[in-house]
Amino acid sequence: RWRQRLAQRAAWRARAGGLAGAATAAALVLLVVARATLAPPATPPPYLATPALVGVLTAPMPTTPGESAASPDELAARRAAEPPPQLSRAFAEPAAPAAAAPPVAPTVPPDATALPHALAASLAPPPPAFSGSAAVSSSAVLASASVAAAVPAGVAATGAAVFAVGDSVMLGAAQALARAFGSIDLDAAAGRDARSLVAIVRQRRDSGTLLALVIAHTGDNGLLTRAQIDELLQATAGASLVLLVNLRVPQPWERPNNALLADALLRHDHARLVDWHGASADQPDWFWSDGMHLRPAGADAFAALIRSAAGLPPP
Repeated sequence: RWRQRLAQRAAWRARAGGLAGAATAAALVLLVVARATLAPPATPPPYLATPALVGVLTAPMPTTPGESAASPDELAARRAAEPPPQLSRAFAEPAAPAAAAPPVAPTVPPDATALPHALAASLAPPPPAFSGSAAVSSSAVLASASVAAAVPAGVAATGAAVFAVGDSVMLGAAQALARAFGSIDLDAAAGRDARSLVAIVRQRRDSGTLLALVIAHTGDNGLLTRAQIDELLQATAGASLVLLVNLRVPQPWERPNNALLADALLRHDHARLVDWHGASADQPDWFWSDGMHLRPAGADAFAALIRSAAGLPPP
């Protein structure tokens, strides 16, 4: 009998322990669900109101002596206070009469002699003057598909020597990249994955409009594969230099994607890694609350890092 009692007590204890463990697990699950439900949603960056930009973007020229003499901190504060321009509307609105239009400083294409030797050797000659009647934005110039079609194949309307392709992170750095390079041919869209990005690059290659310097940023929206990165770099084999910008994204695929991007350099001599992940460490003020999209200070840092990786001095 005493053995039976001991066995019963042991069984009761085991049941009690199992029930306690199940209750603890259920409590943890409820806690996680409650935190996810009650946590405030991440603040979406305001620039995502324009989900895509495609075309040549040119940095604006200073319009007043006070603006040109302002310190970098003052200019950064002004840029942070200004809403991003709706660049996609630049060619949708009717052009103002020529007599009433304010004077616009001529667009100056990047100086080929300022680029690395390997880059400058492959740059196209300056394009002929373009006399289109499209409206010009006071903050930037965006070439639409109709304008680009009037320019000879392989030559951008503003003489841009840099092609940048990416997702919403690059979209947030559009203006900063234009300031960093003077003029940049941009194709960036929210939610873009690697497959779509590779298709865009192939189309540019096949149409003869792939420029000397290519900047590519992909992997924020899901896992990359080795094959996708190889396809991207094979499609850009005609460029002098391809800058692969790695990731700062608080998702499980951040580490494996960054490892694949770094590994690709061993197989493609014309590629160079831009370590955005390392440069942005311990810089929470550079990002919106989602930890990925760029605030103005982060966009400026992103563009400056890419320009430095291209071997160019600060503008």
